[in-house]
Amino acid sequence: MLTLYTWTVYCILKASDSVPHNRLLLKLESYGVKGTLLEWMKNFLIGSSQLVMVAETGSQWAPVLSGVTQGSVLGPLLLISYINDMPETVSSFIYMYVDDTKVVRKVTTARDCEELQANLDSIQHWS
Repeated sequence: MLTLYTWTVYCILKASDSVPHNRLLLKLESYGVKGTLLEWMKNFLIGSSQLVMVAETGSQWAPVLSGVTQGSVLGPLLLISYINDMPETVSSFIYMYVDDTKVVRKVTTARDCEELQANLDSIQHWS
C-alpha cells in the first residue's frame, strides 16, 4: 500500500551560469530590443573567453557560450529578461531570487506528486 507523506520539494536552478547567449538574444528581440542596442548586447555576450588559474598555472583559453557576467551592471538585467516568463510555466509556488529558483508544492496525494513532476517537466521544456 502506498503511504503518502507531506513534503515540500525544492527545485533549485543555477540560472546565471546556464543562460544560452543565442536564446537570450532572441528573447531580447522578442521584447522589442532591436538595432544598435541589440547589436551592443550581442557584442557584450558573444566573443568572451575564459581560463582557469590554479596557483600560477592556467588552462587554455576557452570561449564562453552561456551565462551572464556576474558582477556586471548589465548581468542581472539580462538574467531577469531571460527568466521573466518562467513562472507562467508552473502551477506550483515558484520563488525566484537573483539566480536561484525554487519550485515548492505540498505533496499529500499522488496527484500532488504528478503535478509537481509536470511542473518540473514544464521548466525543463522551458529551459
